[in-house]
Amino acid sequence: MEVVEAKGLHGKDVNGLSDPFCTIYISQKNKHNTSMKPETLTPVWREYFSFPVTNTQEETLVVEVWDYDPEETVSDKMKRFGEVKSTKGLRVLMKEITLTATAGKQQHDFLGWIKIPLKQIPPIGYDKWFALEGKNGKGNGGKKNRGEVLLRMAVGTEKEKKVATQEYRHVLHLLLVHDLDEENIPPYQWNGEFKNKYSGYILRQLQWQGGLTPLDLDMSKWLVYTRVQCDHPLHAKLYPALFESIVGYLDTQATDDEIRKFWFLSEKLIESFANFVRNIHQSFLNNSDISSQVYHMLKTLGLLKDHLNTRKKSNPELESNVTADMIIEKITSAVTKGASELFLNVTQIENAEESAVENMIKIGQLLIADLRKGHEVVNACFKELLGVEYFDITYRVYDEKYCVILEPVVTYVCSNLRRLDLRDEDGIPQDQDMSMGTSLFELYLAVRQFSDLSEHLTSKAELHISGMFHNWFYASVAQWLDIAFFKAMNRIRKAVQIDNLKPVDQYVQRSSSAVDTANIFHQIQIFWNQLSWPDVEGSYTFIAKIMDDLCRCIICYGEMMCRKVEELERKQQLGAKYEISDELCCAVNNIEYVGLGMKPISANLGTEAILQGLATLRDERIGSQCRRTLETVMENAVENINNKIYEILEQVGAKMEPVIYRLLLEGAEATNQEAAVEKLMKYLDKSLIKIKNKTTPSGFDKLFAIIWENASIALKELVRTNIEKRRPPTFFKQIHTMLSIMLDFFYPIKAAADKVMLENESIKEILHLIEVHGASTPELIMKYQHARYNHQSGLPQSKPGSYGMLTIRTHYCEDIQTLRIEILNARNLIAADTNGLCDPFVKVHIVPDELYSGTLKQKTKVKKKTLFPLFDETFLIPLTPNEMSLGGLIRFGLKDHDLFGRNDFLGEVYFPLISIPFTTSDTPLKDLPQRHFVLTKPTEGSSVPLHALENRVWDKMANDYVKKERAKIEPINGGNSQPSGTTS
Repeated sequence: MEVVEAKGLHGKDVNGLSDPFCTIYISQKNKHNTSMKPETLTPVWREYFSFPVTNTQEETLVVEVWDYDPEETVSDKMKRFGEVKSTKGLRVLMKEITLTATAGKQQHDFLGWIKIPLKQIPPIGYDKWFALEGKNGKGNGGKKNRGEVLLRMAVGTEKEKKVATQEYRHVLHLLLVHDLDEENIPPYQWNGEFKNKYSGYILRQLQWQGGLTPLDLDMSKWLVYTRVQCDHPLHAKLYPALFESIVGYLDTQATDDEIRKFWFLSEKLIESFANFVRNIHQSFLNNSDISSQVYHMLKTLGLLKDHLNTRKKSNPELESNVTADMIIEKITSAVTKGASELFLNVTQIENAEESAVENMIKIGQLLIADLRKGHEVVNACFKELLGVEYFDITYRVYDEKYCVILEPVVTYVCSNLRRLDLRDEDGIPQDQDMSMGTSLFELYLAVRQFSDLSEHLTSKAELHISGMFHNWFYASVAQWLDIAFFKAMNRIRKAVQIDNLKPVDQYVQRSSSAVDTANIFHQIQIFWNQLSWPDVEGSYTFIAKIMDDLCRCIICYGEMMCRKVEELERKQQLGAKYEISDELCCAVNNIEYVGLGMKPISANLGTEAILQGLATLRDERIGSQCRRTLETVMENAVENINNKIYEILEQVGAKMEPVIYRLLLEGAEATNQEAAVEKLMKYLDKSLIKIKNKTTPSGFDKLFAIIWENASIALKELVRTNIEKRRPPTFFKQIHTMLSIMLDFFYPIKAAADKVMLENESIKEILHLIEVHGASTPELIMKYQHARYNHQSGLPQSKPGSYGMLTIRTHYCEDIQTLRIEILNARNLIAADTNGLCDPFVKVHIVPDELYSGTLKQKTKVKKKTLFPLFDETFLIPLTPNEMSLGGLIRFGLKDHDLFGRNDFLGEVYFPLISIPFTTSDTPLKDLPQRHFVLTKPTEGSSVPLHALENRVWDKMANDYVKKERAKIEPINGGNSQPSGTTS
């Protein structure tokens, strides 16, 4: 019988558990005990016992279950209070203490028993759970469920052990073969469990009748299983546990016949396992249990090897040819032959309709798949359990054989490649080599993946493909890059064609073509990563082309987007007031997004590592030059894409300019200027709000600046046009009002507006023109006169000019509120008479007349026949300090006196009143410095103020003044004229 296990036992100890053991007997004189299992209510024994039987009709098998209690003193019991887990445990402990104190010893606690009359045991035996009963029968006074015990037993006739063992092995073999045949069990699937339940009963009967121990059974199983293994392989998990069980028996108890059979059949088992290893590549495809099979096979072989290496004695006559080295040699040879056979098989499946390159791809893919599966599934088992480098052996076989057929194919194809003609804009390849180039790249990827697997080798020495294969493909890389560029351009073109310039979702402001284009760039980066070119110099050459091609793609995208926007704008805005469209904003965002995608490309392509490698290989100077080349390519691309953005935005500005011009004109001419200005502001506000909501911050800033610039241009054009139309000053004052409103609208912060007025040339020119043409006629005359003075001041005063020089002294006497002027002399005057001389005199008056109408005009005496007259005359002109500060000027006009007709104009000098020193009447003139002034004349070049005065044909004051000034003008090309340059 076998006492297997129990469950549901009662806890008899203070901790709520028991320490159960069994006592088994038929006769009180022949009792057997199982081992004690501490602190459990579900013990597992699995222990075997045999009992002689005298009378099966009368005898009974008794199985008692006890809780073991060790011998303890009262003191020992007291120390166990810490183990108490419940009130029941406390009661148990107190009972034990009482019994120990009174009886002096502790008895084992009865848990239950089973009584089985032998006559009730069926011929096939029992294998069942039996319920425990109390001493007084089932339930023990009402208490139920004492637990159950699993027993296996049978009654049989005792046989001689040798005969019983041989009989058991013979029957086991017959039953196993029958089970395999009848149940049609596939190879490597029988796991030790018989499908026919009677097979187990028969074997147990034989075991019990022969008194066979578990060790006898395991030895029998090993000999039978290894014998059957050669004809019908069983699951390999059967063998490791069997070997570990019998190895001790083999060295101590086995007979010579058993030893001889064991090693003979073990050698057959090794052959069977080696054959499985040889065909393991096919098992990868057909057997999902491959890893379990290999593990248990190798574990079995490893146990055999370790036993052969560590056993203390051997008997070569009985052990056949099995050695530890033989096991390793068999498995190594099986791995090598299996790899060679697989390679032969994959090379024989070539398709005649496919090219040599395509066949090489398929071969490579199959080898890679096999290597990966082998490394993932079985390599660790081979290495850890048997010390065999499965992956190394397999890889080196494939490496040598694949290289032999691969290199000639790649070399031939690459040497016959032609440069592709990829200029077709419709995306149709113009060269039949394109498909070959694509296939060749697929082959390169397959070979690179094969080479990458060499990272798992213990040593890379003497490899044929790794480190060499990229040289075979060098000539084809340029074609691959051309194909990649060609496909990228076609995809970009198609993406733009189908793009409706609507955002792809509510969270981004770019459309599908931008997303597709960015994805194309990502795919090119993937291509470069797949290429993974190991040579630094070659990598630089290729990456420079990739970056140049990417830049060309980006520029092309920008150009196509510009054309698409132009076409859409032409359709949408035909004959209508121009408004910025959502599509245009989306296009700007697209170009900007694609342009920004260039920035990380350099890093993503690993450019820095290549440049550093180049500097290390060559020198720092070469590395720096290459770096600068790539940076220039990037900078040019970014500049070009920004130019495309500006191109679109400038078109926007150009289309908005006429609208802004018309609205400005309406505002300037409107009687209700506020309503007209509001119309302009609404148009601008609507445009700016749209670009604010529909574009990125940088796009908004660019478009904002362009709209402002075009608004400035429109305003300037409005001013110039209406100058030509000779509009009155009030018109230009209204324009000035509109300019102020526009500045407040575009630049609400005063500091920003002030900066614009200082730095924007258009605004400065507009302000100047408005200031001039919006001024009153007296103000305009003063501006003209100041402009004449500014021109005069810009000439060298140390030597006479073309018209001579005038010398004076002057000061303002505060005490008497009088301006004192002393005219000293003139030099190098222009001859006005036929005798080559002139009769000069000087007229002095304060201008403009409108501010100083109360002052008298004074003049010197006429000096006859001289070009260097000495006047030495002093004039007093009463002026208040307030009049001195009004911005007036002293005008000194030199004329040639003619007795008959009009006096000839020789030149003039302007001197501002604010430049005159303030003194008192006590200050002698001789103590003041002499002031020398170059004489000037107005010229045909005129000035802005004079031109403004000329436009005021409706103003008599302006006409009279212009007429007088025109009389002074000497043509620019005439005589010794000095251009006045009075433009301010």
